[in-house]
Amino acid sequence: AMEGNWVINVLNEQYPDINWGVVQLPAGPGGEATMAFTVCYGVGANTENPEEAWQLVNFLTGAEGAQEVATAGFGVMPARESAGEAWIETYGEEMAPFVEGAEFAQPWKLPTGFQDFVGAFNEAIQQAFAGQLLPEDVLITSQEVGEEIQAREE
Repeated sequence: AMEGNWVINVLNEQYPDINWGVVQLPAGPGGEATMAFTVCYGVGANTENPEEAWQLVNFLTGAEGAQEVATAGFGVMPARESAGEAWIETYGEEMAPFVEGAEFAQPWKLPTGFQDFVGAFNEAIQQAFAGQLLPEDVLITSQEVGEEIQAREE
C-alpha cells in the first residue's frame, strides 16, 4: 500500500500483530518521486485577532516551532527539514523514508475535475468486485477518464 506517515499510529494501535515496514517507492522512468503534504496553517479572513494568528502561524512554521511540533506528540511530519531528525527520534526509524523522500517529493494537488476520476474509478472497481469487469478494464477506464481530465487542463 502507498500511504503517508499518518497510517503508522493506526497500524501500531489497531493492528499490532501485522508485520509491516516503510520503504521508498521504486524509481520510475522519471526517477525517484513521492508526494509531499505536510502541515497546513491558515488565518481566516474574519479572524478576530489576525496579528496574533499570524504570529502563531509564523512560529509554527519557523525553525523553533517546527522543532516543537516535531516532538510534541502530534505525529505530524514537520514543515522544516531542520526538524526531521527530531521527528525521527521521537517517532522511530520507520519514519526516516518519509523525511528522506522530501528531497524528491512533488506537491500533492488534485486537478480540477478529479472527482470525475474518483467516480469512474469507484464505479469500475465495484463492477470488478461484482465480477462484471476485469482488473485490466478498471485500469483502462480509469486511465481514459484521467486522460480526459488532463486534456481539459491543457
